[in-house]
Amino acid sequence: MVLPSQYSAINTLDEFLHTVLKAYPDVETVVDKIVDGQSNEFKGFHHFSVLDHVTTIHVRQQGKIWQINRSSNIRNTAGYERYVKALWDVEELQYDERIVTYKCFIDEWLPWQTIRT
Repeated sequence: MVLPSQYSAINTLDEFLHTVLKAYPDVETVVDKIVDGQSNEFKGFHHFSVLDHVTTIHVRQQGKIWQINRSSNIRNTAGYERYVKALWDVEELQYDERIVTYKCFIDEWLPWQTIRT
């Protein structure tokens, strides 16, 4: 899968997430694009998650935590990567609702990273 040119200056999944999460008004829009299987956001997310060996991420905004998992289907086929989203948890809002945080799973959960939108 070819990396869309708009993301060619980006080197890591962290940089990609910072870019794409700031580009849209809410996390749900980004999550929908990441799992749609055809958008540039999907292609960029796939490229960087494979590059950084990330299988799962959590993204949090306004008390909602979205989980995105990579699911591979490689049974004697060319292989097709897809991503599945789920509303993982809903928390009481205890912080500024404009703040977006995310964390990645690479053998263990990495610390939450904060993006102010």
